Amino acid sequence: MIEFALVLPLIILLVGGVFEFGLLFMTNHLVQNASREGARLAVVLPNLIDDDPRVIDAVDELIPDSGIFTIFAGGITNNGISDCDTNDQVTVTVTGTYSFGILQIIGLSDVVLNVPTTMRYEGC
Repeated sequence: MIEFALVLPLIILLVGGVFEFGLLFMTNHLVQNASREGARLAVVLPNLIDDDPRVIDAVDELIPDSGIFTIFAGGITNNGISDCDTNDQVTVTVTGTYSFGILQIIGLSDVVLNVPTTMRYEGC
């Protein structure tokens, strides 16, 4: 019983750490996908403006609106195109802060996820 009592906190921390990092990687993957899809949409939109609502709405639809994903609402930006040059690039950035749960015990608290995607503008 004493050995179990000594080892149990380490096992809980290990399993919790695996779970937390799995959630972090899943969240990062989902945000990367949303940023990529937003950039794909933005490169073909005519008259693209800074923080275009069409791009923001499309990215918002790909990120769930609950739980750990609520931190990414409002953290979506894109640059606009003014002169329609063939070298213009569109960058869609999704930003949010992932907060650890059980790993706060060992001092890990927040990880800022800033995911930019840049593509060449095709909407000319």
